[in-house]
Amino acid sequence: MEPRLSVFAHRAAQTPQYIAALSACLGAIEVGAILGYASPAGLQLTTRNSTGESIHLFDDNFILKKKEMAWVSSIVSLGALWGGLMGGTALNIFGRRGAMMLSVIPAFIGWILISLSVNLSMLLVGRVATGLFVGLTCVTVNTYIGEIASSNIRGTLGSGFQLLVNVGFLFAYSFGVILDWYYLAFLCNAIPIIFAIAMFFNKESPMYLLMKDRPAEAEAALRHFRGPHYPVEIELRTMRLALQEQTSQKIHITKLFMTPHFLKPFLTSLTLMFFQQFSGANAVLFNLSTIFKSAGTDISESLSSIIVGMVFVVGTLVSSIFIDKMGRKLLLSVSAGMMCISHVGLGFFFYELKHEPEWALGYLQWVPLVSLMLFTFGLAIGFAPVPWLMMGELFSTESRELASSVVTAMNWFFSFVVTVSFEYVQIAIYDFGVYWLFGAICFAAVLFSSFVVKETKGKSFEEINEMFGGPPIPLTRTSSETRFNALL
Repeated sequence: MEPRLSVFAHRAAQTPQYIAALSACLGAIEVGAILGYASPAGLQLTTRNSTGESIHLFDDNFILKKKEMAWVSSIVSLGALWGGLMGGTALNIFGRRGAMMLSVIPAFIGWILISLSVNLSMLLVGRVATGLFVGLTCVTVNTYIGEIASSNIRGTLGSGFQLLVNVGFLFAYSFGVILDWYYLAFLCNAIPIIFAIAMFFNKESPMYLLMKDRPAEAEAALRHFRGPHYPVEIELRTMRLALQEQTSQKIHITKLFMTPHFLKPFLTSLTLMFFQQFSGANAVLFNLSTIFKSAGTDISESLSSIIVGMVFVVGTLVSSIFIDKMGRKLLLSVSAGMMCISHVGLGFFFYELKHEPEWALGYLQWVPLVSLMLFTFGLAIGFAPVPWLMMGELFSTESRELASSVVTAMNWFFSFVVTVSFEYVQIAIYDFGVYWLFGAICFAAVLFSSFVVKETKGKSFEEINEMFGGPPIPLTRTSSETRFNALL
């Protein structure tokens, strides 16, 4: 009788896996840079310099209205939506590694268009193209890491994606202080090139190679990731069982909505994504410099943005440490509570700025920076990473591919709606009204996280399925790894 796969987990080499995951996560840095670019660029594109000219490489009269800049900020989400929908097809046609390398093409073209833009249309097309990279990368990188990682370090490697997305935000905020928006676009274009080169020297996912009936290449790739002393034959057999399970248990979209134990986790995941975006996450992160400028304090908006970006990174590190210790529900509740408090504080400042400006600028200058530091820390520890993590946990094998695709697409749609309407809602109900509205939504997120979300920490996929009313899964119909172990 062969020993179980878990017995050998500690014998798998980890260095090749960390190198491959880090190479893939260079794409995550670019995702953060694309999303964060709108903050420093937006401030420059809507502002004239001391001589009354616009900040532009070719045209001193090129300047955007705030409503136009709202479209430049938000339209990247539509590109990401389409990129995400294309991601599954790209994964299956070009492979995980090939899809990541090809995703660089729209990013490269997009940044060139942005850096050389002489009109709004060029900016919008460039942002859509870079958005395609965002959507493709979110799908391909996480799939690749999930398939190459050993079970004992999969969580650690997976958390690196969100961490390096936040590093990308900090990259854009920091270099946006010293570079004009067009030079910043040129600089951001270097990241996908490095990403493509790094992935060129990496191995393809063994799971994909098995799916394409290339067993010898799959064995060689897995041996590269696990090391020479690891029994790759056992894990390859487990992968074959997983592939059989995936192809035999897919469901149609009507069954997703008509079957309660599929629908309940789907609605939970979709609602978490709704709260993630309507908490004001991307609306704040895309417009950070503009928000600080609107506050009118003596603290530099550029320095404030960098400080907030650093807090975002620290918060993600904290989340990666505690996410498997504190549980999902508690992190989500604490996260939403912190964001609620920060929005109330920010709304109070802008209310006082409108009605008592001298008092607000004299005694409350610290409030915008502290509030946004609290907001980004709260976002980073909970509502930034946990909805994505739970999306992978809540769905059963039969519904995972379909439900994940729909939820991901809706997340980017929510992001577009919030970011494109941010400026218009500010005009309608003023700055303080917007932040109090976000605060009310965050309070609703606290209630939802506390009383509706089910805890998944430490639970198997079978236990989660039964928790939502799914049928008990007999030993012969359990997950691929359990089924394999049962054969030993």
